[in-house]
Formats: sequence, structure tokens, C-alpha cells
Amino acid sequence: RDEAAAGRFAADPATTERVGGRAPTAAAIAIAGSRFDAAADGADGARRATHVVLARDDDFADSLAGTALTADGPLLLTATGALTPATGGEIGRVLPVGGRVYLLGGSAAVGTAVEDGLRADGYEVRRLAGTARVETALAVADEVRSRSGRDEVLLARAYGFETEPTSAWADSVTAGGLAAAAGIPVLLTPSAGLHPGVATWLQRDAPALTVLLGGTVALSEAVAAAVPNPVRVSGPERTATAAAVASVLWGAAAEGPRSFVVVPGERRDGWAFGLPAAGLSADSRAPILLVGAAVSDATAELVGACGAPQVGLTVVGDATVVSGTVRERLDALDGRACGPDGALVYSSALQPADSCADLLDYFREAALERVGPYGLGEFVAVAGAGGEAEIEAEGGFAPAAPAGAVSGTNVQEAGVDEPDLVKTDGRLALVAAQGGLQVVDLTGGAPALAASLALPDGWDHELLVETDTALVLSRGYRDVAADAPSGQDTTAASPVVGVAPQTTLTLVDLSDPSQPRAQASLQLDGDYVSARMTGGVARVVVHSYPHDLAFTSPTEHTPEAVAAATEHNRRVVESSTLGSWLPSYTVEDPAAGSAVDAPLLDCAQVSRPPRFSGLGTLSVLTFDLGGTLAPTSAAAVVANGETVYASPRRLYVATTRWGLWEPSAAGEPVTSEIHGFDIADPAATRYTGSGSVSGYLLNQFALSEHDGYLRVASTQEPPWDGDPEALSESAVTVLAERDGALVQVGRLGGLGLDERIFAVRFLGDVAAVVTFRQIDPLYLLDLSDPAAPQVTGELELPGYSAYLHRVADDLLLGVGQEASEDGRLLGSQVSLFDISDRAAPRRVDQVLLGQETTSDVERDHRAFLYWPPTGLAVVPLEEHSATGAGFRGAVGVDVDPAGDLREVGRVTHVAAGQSSVDSWAARIRRSFVAADALYTVSELGLEASDLATLAERSWLAF
Repeated sequence: RDEAAAGRFAADPATTERVGGRAPTAAAIAIAGSRFDAAADGADGARRATHVVLARDDDFADSLAGTALTADGPLLLTATGALTPATGGEIGRVLPVGGRVYLLGGSAAVGTAVEDGLRADGYEVRRLAGTARVETALAVADEVRSRSGRDEVLLARAYGFETEPTSAWADSVTAGGLAAAAGIPVLLTPSAGLHPGVATWLQRDAPALTVLLGGTVALSEAVAAAVPNPVRVSGPERTATAAAVASVLWGAAAEGPRSFVVVPGERRDGWAFGLPAAGLSADSRAPILLVGAAVSDATAELVGACGAPQVGLTVVGDATVVSGTVRERLDALDGRACGPDGALVYSSALQPADSCADLLDYFREAALERVGPYGLGEFVAVAGAGGEAEIEAEGGFAPAAPAGAVSGTNVQEAGVDEPDLVKTDGRLALVAAQGGLQVVDLTGGAPALAASLALPDGWDHELLVETDTALVLSRGYRDVAADAPSGQDTTAASPVVGVAPQTTLTLVDLSDPSQPRAQASLQLDGDYVSARMTGGVARVVVHSYPHDLAFTSPTEHTPEAVAAATEHNRRVVESSTLGSWLPSYTVEDPAAGSAVDAPLLDCAQVSRPPRFSGLGTLSVLTFDLGGTLAPTSAAAVVANGETVYASPRRLYVATTRWGLWEPSAAGEPVTSEIHGFDIADPAATRYTGSGSVSGYLLNQFALSEHDGYLRVASTQEPPWDGDPEALSESAVTVLAERDGALVQVGRLGGLGLDERIFAVRFLGDVAAVVTFRQIDPLYLLDLSDPAAPQVTGELELPGYSAYLHRVADDLLLGVGQEASEDGRLLGSQVSLFDISDRAAPRRVDQVLLGQETTSDVERDHRAFLYWPPTGLAVVPLEEHSATGAGFRGAVGVDVDPAGDLREVGRVTHVAAGQSSVDSWAARIRRSFVAADALYTVSELGLEASDLATLAERSWLAF
């Protein structure tokens, strides 16, 4: 074979490319075009076909054996009654007049009109046919034997199951490349017994080896006993059989440079892509592998490589034939890190965009592999106490309050403030409620409303405050009406109209609390995820989606309408600009009456993962609350984002890769990818590296940075379509920054078999992990050696804690649910744990808060208050009574350092006779302490209570 044919991947063994489109006939032509030069090409080294193999385009019966003739000529497809024009054109391109055309099957397969037309055009036509597919294969085998000197035979099943017609051709497709490369005949027989005609042929031919393709379901033991010199090559299913053919017959290694041809193995028309690909396989000595909606373990084992990429892949068909996620999964397997026992470990290290053109190409390519008749689906659409000095400021929101005088937001890490709907410095309280910013004066005998400022339309308003400036973060939507660009055909389609997420940031001047003023407003494309603030600098995390793409959808469910809409949407993607993929922002200055629109990101600020993680952009934006509202820096990842955690020096964003979200990953273990950003410099945010852990994360408390290591608690559950006997389990993984990636340095697994994590709290070198299903094990972990985390103690109790709070060096307070021995939840409870003996944690007291009750603390740690000076814990509580008249408010619990818990009182904002709507609005969402009073906050107002007894002092309605 000449070098051009045999060395397809010689220049770059790690190449992954596609050949062919979505239509089988066109794909066969594309494959031929990639293999053979034009017959009239006089260039030195041009590769020319010696013949053409022609088969019908609507059935595989007669073409199953034809692959053995495709080493030096393409297999093309045609309609039965007349030569398909495009196929006729390709025959004319690759074959000179007088060249030979093999017709597979009788005139019912490739009609006499096709044969007569080819003869009239000057071609030599030779028909290889029998009474049925088995006899046609024998006729092809005779021709193959006359052309090659090999004495082996490949034997495949002739018929499949009525309910699974693809089973009739899968093994023949798998072996097609080998048949072509070595000139080995492919024979067919019924599964139950050897066909008499095949038996006669084999007796006459006397092959040195008869290779049975597939297991005993495909070819029975009776078949094996009836053939000369049988050898069976098979796997438990078709993709494993293909892998076995590659390994056993081709001798494909599991390491080192190698190449494969990937074809669809589950589509009804997969044969029409797989059989023409046999010659491609023969050219480059690349075995054929089968894929469906997922990549099987057998296939992954062959295409996976550790370290430098070294596997060349040719994927046959476009993304409608072999999905983009399957192609990316195959690509991602090549060059991954290797874990224990050779297990592949997915590195999530990001690559910066080389240029804006490079970034746009990435978005277009990823979108073209996913776009359909309806567009792109889901892809579119104050912490701690201050110093001892008295506050001297006369106005505004003071930076801190005297020690012990005021509580702040319940944050995860000291020195890292988190946004919340309430902020206070002890003199003023800011509350996002009733669609406005409520400014409350706490300095008088009773709280008084100093002012109210309307907030942007939206919901979930949250606040960050620095000195006399507040940053209000709001979620919302903007309307999107994607009208088709002029000149684009919208036949059988209608414009997609909807909404797009929008984040609004509002900078509020509080220098005069009686007249708060919105200094500026910024609207961002995308959904606000969360934010953190250190030293007056806020980092805001936003997930943005593709926008303003003029997609259409079919107005009727006909194949023609669906195809027209799909084609239209593909043109939209192909003509898209970077502005549709990356977010932009608008800054409005109310005082000046001006607005500035600008892209949010430079191309150089955007990195992308090697494995597809969505078409959205996850941005970490830096805002100095002492400056303007324009971001001072940004870093972005082309990925989704769910969970945000920050230490004083690093910010991490994690997202879970679910098998159902990525169809090609169905059946794979769930993983969570984590992206790290350096926030030590107040003027900049810099991407530092990414990594992944097995399983999913509960919330931000599943992450903790300590002494330069990131500890991650996760739960791994069996895939939905995996082993039904497999059990869930949890683990703590320790990651470290190494060469631009987060690399595992230690891991402790096996926590809570058949359970999942309900609470986590990292306490320096100690971690407390709660898992639950029927019984609540509280594990204590020693993390002092990052490379060897270990369990030091375990406590089993009914029920669970969903939130853990350290109230003393060796005391943990847990808020969660009591449960019966069989796991039935009974109501909210508060527990106190003594962890002084790391080997034997124990519960020293418990307070039950009522049957059929729940607390927001289980879902949001900011709803919890612990006031160390008096040992008061405040827990919002709701009773879910069948009559609807249950308690709704907050409960105070006294925490005695000696180890006792005692309920001290309850607060409610529900007034007698209040409507159910107002009662819901009266749900207590936050509490704080200032000026020796307990303040509780609901949507309706703010109540001041006695700090010792929780008796009402005063009420302020918003």
C-alpha cells in the first residue's frame, strides 16, 4: 500500500477528525473522496481506485460481504431503480472509463437500469449475486479468493433479531476493515446452524482458519462444530466484540501510538456508515470500533492513553450520527492522567484561548455538534467582630462594631464575607425585603425605618457592604425574541421566543442613611451564582448562556419541517459572532443619565476545558466597592458552575457532571469538576487550575482550603443503569495545585456505605462528616497528613444533622432531623456533640423542636445564628400541620459549655387571624444580635426581642 494510504495518522498520532456527514450516501462519497484522488489527476503519488463496489442504499443484506473488496476501491451506495446522481459523479471522478464496477446483489438490489447506465458510460460491470444474502456473500468470497492469497475466512451471522435488526450487521461491520486490509472473505450463515451452501464452500476452500465473529447467540456451538479450524472472537456485546477483533485479530495494543475508525453501532442505518468505512480502516491499519449513545468500557480501554496523547481517531458521520459528546469522550480518553491500577483520571486543566478566532471556532464546533430543530436546548435559554475601638463615624454603614456588640452573617470562613439578605453594623440594619432595600435605624429605643430604596425587578436580592457602600446582587430575566436574520429561510419554522437570565448589580451610597442613593447599576448577561468579599473587594460569580441567536423551531412535526428547522439553526451557528457566546454588560449612571455597553470578557480571559462542560461561560468578576461598578478584572471558564467556596486566598467553583446531562456519559460514575482562582491580589482574579473528584458535592461546606490543600467531601452513587447491587459511598479527597492543575494527593473513601452526605464541617486538621439513610453516622477524620486522611472515630444515631457549627474547641452543634430506627423523619432537632476524644465522639444532649417541623438551616447556613457571649443559638422553624395552623417562627436554644441544651423561647411574626399568604411572608428568614437585643427578620418586618427570654420588645413593619 502506498504511504498516503497506509500512513493516515503518521504526522500526528493524536489526531481526532470526522469524515462524512449525516446522510449515508453522502458519507460514503466523502469517505471515497478522502481516500482516492481523481482518476484524471496526473500528479505524482496520486492515489487512484482500481474499481468501485456499488450497493443499494436502503438495505444491508447484499453489502455485508462487500467490504473485502474495498482495499483498492470505494464502497458507494445508490438507489435501486436508478443511479443516484451524486454517486454517479463520484464514480466518474475516481474511475476512468473502462474501469470495473462491482454490483452487490441481484437486480432487486441494484436495478438493471443502473447496470445498463454504467455499461453505456463505458464501465466494465460485474455483478456478484446469489439468491439471497448468504449466496451473494459466497459470490463475493469467490472474487476475493481470486484476488488474494490468504487462506482465512471470517464468518458472521446472516440475520438478526426482529426486534433488533442492527444485530444482523454489527459483527460484519466490525470485521470489514480487516477483511479489506487482508483480503479475507466474509461469509454469512444463520445463527442456529451452518448454511448448507456455506458448508459446501468451506469444504471446497479448506481455510486454515475460520474466525467466528460474536458469541454463541450470534453463531451457535453447532455452527462452530461444523466449520474447519474454528476460532471464536467475541465479547459480551457488540462493542466488546469489536474491541476483541481489534485486539485479537488486528493485534491492536492498549498503549503506544495507535489508530481506530469509529462508526455508529446502534443506529438502524449504522451499516451504511460502517461498511463504506472498511476501506478507510484498511488504509491506515486502524480497526473499526462501534459506539452508540455512550462509550463502552471495552472501547474506552482501547482508546484510553495515559500521559501524552497517542491515539488517532477517525469518526464517521457528523454529530447527528456520532454525537459530539461521544466524540469528546473518546478524545478526552486520549492523554489523561493515570491513577492506581492504570485507571484513567480526567484532568480538567483548562486551556486559554489562543485568539478570539480560536475561541469562536470552539463555540461554533461544539454548538454544531448539538444544535437541532429547537436550537440548543438547555444551553440557551459583615463577618466576625471588629476591634475594641468605638465607632466614631457619624453616618453611613460602619465597617465594624465594638467586640461582642453585634453579630454578622454566619459565614463559612473567617475573613471571607458572604452575601445575605440582611447586613448590620449594630447601628443600622440593611434588609432586602418587599422589593426594596430597607434601611433600619437600631440606635433608638425601638428599631425605626430610616429609608426605603426600590430595588431592580427580580428576586433573591442579596447584599454585600463595605463602609458606607452596599452592593445589591439581584437575579432576573430579560425578554428574548430571536427574529431570523434577513435572507435566511424560515420555511416550516417559527422564531424561538423566550427569556434569558440576567444579573443586576446595584451600587448604593449609604453615607446618608436617611437618603440612600443608587450610584450605578450594572446588568450582566447570565445567572448570578454567588459572591464573596475580602478586604472590600467582591468577587461575583455569574454563569452566562449563549444569547441572541436567531433559532427557529418546526411549526409541524414532519420530517421535512424538522430538517428545515435544523438546517436553519445550523446556519445560525455557522454565522454567529463571538458576541452571542460571551456575555456583555451595561452600566447605567442615574445621575448622569448615561449608559455604557461593553463586552464583559476579553478573549484572553476565557479558558476552556479539554472535555465539553457546556456552552455557557462561568465568570469570576472583581469589583472594588470603593470604586466604580465596572469590573476591575475577570477570569472565565467555558463551563457550568453550581457551588462556590472561598478562603482568603482562593476561590473555587464546582460543578457536577451528571450522566443524564451528558448522554454519552450515561452509565459512567458521576464526577465533580472544580476550578480554582487566585483572589489574593485585590486588583485581579487569576485562574490557577482545575481538577475533579468522584461523586457530587452537598454544598459549599464540602470544600475547604487549609495549608495550601483543598479538601473535598463527595458522595458517589452507582449510575442509574449500573450494577443494581452497587452501594453509594462517600469520600474526602485532598487536592493540591501542581503545574496548573488540582491533583489528588490523598483520598479516604468508604464512608457511609449505602448512604449519602448530609453535613460536612472542616475544622483545621479535623473534619466532621455526617452521612444518613436510616442511621446517622458522624465520622471524625484526621487530615493532618494530606496524603493519608483517616477516620479516627464514629458515632451512630437515629436521624441526622444537616448543619454543623463549632460552639467550642471540642463541641459541635448540629441542626437536622430526628428519625425513627427505620429512618422515618420525625421533626427538627438540635444536638450537641463532644469531640474531645477523636476516637469516640458522643452526643451529650439533644433538643427536639416539634413533630413535622423543618428548618431553613438545613438548606441555608446563613439562617443560623449562634451568639457566643450568651450561648444562644437561634433556629428558624416551620411546622407542617395538616390544618395549616402550625408554628412558623424561630426557636432559641441555650447552649451550655458544660454540655446542656435548653429551649429558652420562641419568636413568631405571624399575627392572629393573618391570611395564609401573609403567614408565609411572616416566615423568619434571618436573625442577628445588636445592642443586647435579638432581631428577627421576615418579609413583613423586623422584631426586637429580649436576648435572654426572646420576649417581644418591639415590631417594625416594612
